[in-house]
Amino acid sequence: MRGAFLIPYFLSLAFAGMPMFFMEVNFGQYCSLGILTCWRAFPILKGLSYGQFLVGFYATVAYGVVITYTVYYFFISFTSSLPWVGCGQPWNTPMCSDIVMDCFQAGGVITFDNECVPLTNLTEFELDDLNITVSGPGNFSLANYIDPWKAMRKSPSEEYWMYVCNEFWLVPSGCVAWKQVWLDAVVQIFYSLSIAVGGMQTLASYNKFHNNTYRDMMIVTILNSATSILAGFVIFSILGYMAHVQGKDVSEVVRQGFGLAFVAYPEAVARMPAAPFWSVLFFFMLITLGLDSQFVNLERLATSLVDEYPRLFPPRRKSFVTLGICVVMVLCSLLCITEAGPYWTSLLDNYGTNFAMLLFAFLITGGLSWGYGIRRFINDIRTMIGDRYVDTLYFKWWPLNWVVLTPLSMGVILVFNWATWTEPEYNGPYPPWARALGWMMMITTLIGIPGHVVFELLRRKGSFMERFRIITSPTDSWGPALIQHRQEAVEVHRRHGTTMGGVVCSAEVDVNPRISKYAVVSEDEMEATV
Repeated sequence: MRGAFLIPYFLSLAFAGMPMFFMEVNFGQYCSLGILTCWRAFPILKGLSYGQFLVGFYATVAYGVVITYTVYYFFISFTSSLPWVGCGQPWNTPMCSDIVMDCFQAGGVITFDNECVPLTNLTEFELDDLNITVSGPGNFSLANYIDPWKAMRKSPSEEYWMYVCNEFWLVPSGCVAWKQVWLDAVVQIFYSLSIAVGGMQTLASYNKFHNNTYRDMMIVTILNSATSILAGFVIFSILGYMAHVQGKDVSEVVRQGFGLAFVAYPEAVARMPAAPFWSVLFFFMLITLGLDSQFVNLERLATSLVDEYPRLFPPRRKSFVTLGICVVMVLCSLLCITEAGPYWTSLLDNYGTNFAMLLFAFLITGGLSWGYGIRRFINDIRTMIGDRYVDTLYFKWWPLNWVVLTPLSMGVILVFNWATWTEPEYNGPYPPWARALGWMMMITTLIGIPGHVVFELLRRKGSFMERFRIITSPTDSWGPALIQHRQEAVEVHRRHGTTMGGVVCSAEVDVNPRISKYAVVSEDEMEATV
């Protein structure tokens, strides 16, 4: 893809990432509810929240497995010599020989079919074989050792940048129109910002009501993208160097799935002086990143259950709810640590999450802008951050995206991916039964959207139009959690010609399960209850 990724990345950030982040943070902060309950604003889309919940479930299982592998690599790095360097280990094949290492240290060259023998066998080790097939366990591939020090001493630092920054990471190529590049760019942004699946919305639901969401959006999205780009320079610089010394293209060095983090990068680390030290730092970084993502996933699931079913999962027992979710995730993850574990994890990732995120983004922006009403949503934001932000000229960029640009761009990418759909692969095509299972997972994330619409239309009374009007109008309980904020919202909406949607106060309506019914409390007291 030789640099083509950056163009879709920045365009996706401008037209999808930042607008959706701003929308979801405002949506969550305004209602102080999780993803299963927040669609009181536009009840017809509540089925979307079930899909978000399942995507969170699949992602949590997959992340748990990745963290497990990372922790394992982290602790075995506390050695004087990395265990994937050299032969004599239980996972090596009989063909592995340290003679190859000695040959390279002496300046010799070992070739096999006119190529250097790769390090694969020494890094794909012991974790139940990362190159088996999903239909059963496989054998380790033949591999030998490439000297980790000789080439490093011969290579000046400029080669990192010459072979990557100029030729791969920064320079665009004809691949910019490739549909997988756009899909990967959007999914990368959605994952890193935790949007489209309710993660950021859940975290924002615990904000103070008048928190400056505009400031948060600018800081988080810019720093997140800067960090991602910096990480890209670091990773692809090393991979570019490896491609150079092996005489291959970078695309041949980069591995899919677990290959990059647990094969290609450990190979690069093994080439550095004080390799165990850098290995410990690298995998410690992965642990912190993985745990951070897992915290958001667990919070999304626990908050959703507590807010939607407060009698079954009392808010004051939320820690036990989280513990129960963790136990369920551990049991579900057992399949992913078998010999075919990487394939199961890849199946969850390819079928259970990526495609659904695009559809969710399209429905969220379209539902809030066209269904709930863009003027009403803007006045919700006005209630929280005030007129001085909403009435500025540059603020108009966000409604333009919410109403037109973001739904349009998500729709185009969706249709393009549908039209050019190819079955995902991992070290070769999946067998038919695995593809069928993957499609079942994808269907479970999407079936709730039309299913809930049909269910609501059937259970309501009146004519079809009356029932349709009910499920496309905010419920009485919709609005801010605290009565003083609901009163503010009513006044702001009245002043600007819209309605809040819900009632201000009613003994029959339970506004927010995190607080007592319509109690006049402070925001600090409310935070103490959640």
